[in-house]
Amino acid sequence: AGLCMSVMMELRVHPGDDYLASVEAESLQVLTYARLCDIPTSKYSIEPSYVSNWLSIAVHQPTLKEGEDQPLVQGAHNIINHLKEHGYMVNPKLDDAQQNEEVLYSSMMTDRLFPAILYLRWLDSQNFVEVTRRWYARSLYFPSSLFFPSWRHGAVKRSLSGDLPEEYTCEQKGAELVKRAEECISFLSNRLGDKEYFFGNRPSMLDAMAYGCLEVVLQWQLTSNNSLQRLVHSTRNLRTFCERVRKQCYPKMKTRSMESTATQSSGASSKLAFWGFLAVAVALLGLQGARVGLFSQVARGLKGSGS
Repeated sequence: AGLCMSVMMELRVHPGDDYLASVEAESLQVLTYARLCDIPTSKYSIEPSYVSNWLSIAVHQPTLKEGEDQPLVQGAHNIINHLKEHGYMVNPKLDDAQQNEEVLYSSMMTDRLFPAILYLRWLDSQNFVEVTRRWYARSLYFPSSLFFPSWRHGAVKRSLSGDLPEEYTCEQKGAELVKRAEECISFLSNRLGDKEYFFGNRPSMLDAMAYGCLEVVLQWQLTSNNSLQRLVHSTRNLRTFCERVRKQCYPKMKTRSMESTATQSSGASSKLAFWGFLAVAVALLGLQGARVGLFSQVARGLKGSGS
């Protein structure tokens, strides 16, 4: 069965780059699910969010729209369930136990892995300033490039505030979220084992959900606290799994190596150190200039009083 509709679907997602079809996990999950389902491209169009209408930044992305008289479907889980209801299923042969397992592991990623990804991108101050805000400023059209980074920073901070004790500092919350994400990655690795996909040699919804999170971790270059990236890269079966899905769904996408990530991180740190040194030097020169000016004023005052 196909989609019971005569109009084209409009799928709005976060923008991507040369390495990711979308730089946000939920959008990448939906795009990957559509590719794994082999939904004909004639059935849907993909629109990057906040390109034509910057006010759409306040809407939970990704979104799916089927027509003017149809409600907007928001979020990866809701969109994928909607596609399933209309007959688009990656692996319809899964039994009830396997389908329940899909839901269980997908929920685990939502609760444990996704929050850590958000924290590292949007609330880690160095990553936000040096990577995330700069990327969106370059990639979005005006005026979205001005409003979206600050708006998303605040939205992420509010969304994660209730998950951990109030007395935790931002750094303590981040450490706990990363710990939970590492446990989730370990569970995913154990579940995958030496299989091509999570349920054997044929992909499922779970593969789209896992790829969306893991590939974002692998390909998004952070300059601070990239422990999750190192963990996924060093977990051989998960790294190979991401390579397999990428070749199947996004054969033209580039991929980054850990060496290039380390080089960028080192370069960013070097630049930060250079500009920090320059700022200190300018401040010292200014202070020295002020002292020289003060001495000159005193000398002129003494000279004037002597005459």
